[in-house]
Amino acid sequence: MTASNVWSDLYLRGESSSKLEEPGTSRDALRDKTGWVTINASAGMEFGNNSRYKLALELFNLADKQYIASTENLYGAERSAAVKLTMNW
Repeated sequence: MTASNVWSDLYLRGESSSKLEEPGTSRDALRDKTGWVTINASAGMEFGNNSRYKLALELFNLADKQYIASTENLYGAERSAAVKLTMNW
């Protein structure tokens, strides 16, 4: 059995404000979208011979911020989590 390599990360993801303009359409007017920032965290470990396996836990939008990305008309993801297991061969 080999030693594990453990890591963690805390990071921000965001976007500045933007304006949407669609001339000649029914949405002719400028529409402002405010900027937003989400707080995210991830942690994981590598284990097995030559760190063959990687297990990660990712936590997104920890403050449960409601936002709309400038290229979307839908709200962004709420607070959520993901687990990922990777094997290299």
